[in-house]
Amino acid sequence: MAALERSQLKGFISMNNIAILLSENHKYYEELINTDLPTILVDPVSIDETDYTKLEDADTLFDFTCFPRESKIELLLKIGDIFRGNLLSDLSVNWVDFFLEEFDFIDGAMATGFYSPNKTFEVYLRDPSIMSVVEKLFGNFGFTPKLIKSPGICFNYPRILSTIINEAYFAKEEQLATDDDIDKAMRFGVNYPLGPFEWAQHIGLEKVAMVLLELYQATGDQRYRMSHYIKREVL
Repeated sequence: MAALERSQLKGFISMNNIAILLSENHKYYEELINTDLPTILVDPVSIDETDYTKLEDADTLFDFTCFPRESKIELLLKIGDIFRGNLLSDLSVNWVDFFLEEFDFIDGAMATGFYSPNKTFEVYLRDPSIMSVVEKLFGNFGFTPKLIKSPGICFNYPRILSTIINEAYFAKEEQLATDDDIDKAMRFGVNYPLGPFEWAQHIGLEKVAMVLLELYQATGDQRYRMSHYIKREVL
């Protein structure tokens, strides 16, 4: 199967021929690792040394890795040389439009790396016909895909939430209010299910930092400058 041209495999999808790439920092690592599907655990420092032989019989690959831009590029270059089927990559912390332009073999992008209270995640597909296999796989994990037309930089949900968390940490730096008071203000003032510091605990500050860094590098906009508190904790 892996020897066929990529164009011969497009649209040929089966739940029996799905493989998963996974990183330990993915929010849903525990659920994703406990599956009967062929799963390859990838570490950003050992991408070239990873054994990818499980991809040989797969026609659809879900990439559930949360890596900064350089590591993600390295992984996709490696996968592009090996895999010839349908590829859907988690780009929660990445400039999605850039990756879609640079890697034409990416068939879709998803934003599953951030905690979601109702497990609803944005999905972008070049070919909407692949949505059926996305729905089947997501359904196995209790995930709900939300099809969007324009993912931009880090999708909508990760981008907006990361900037809100960043502003909360700026407020913390300026001693405007306690963490608990800021969380309460967001929960009761704008009816968020969680406050920004609570969100940060669920998501993981390292992923928030990756989104902010990607936004700042892509746009140069000062509003995405990372809080010193976040820098101190994750960099």
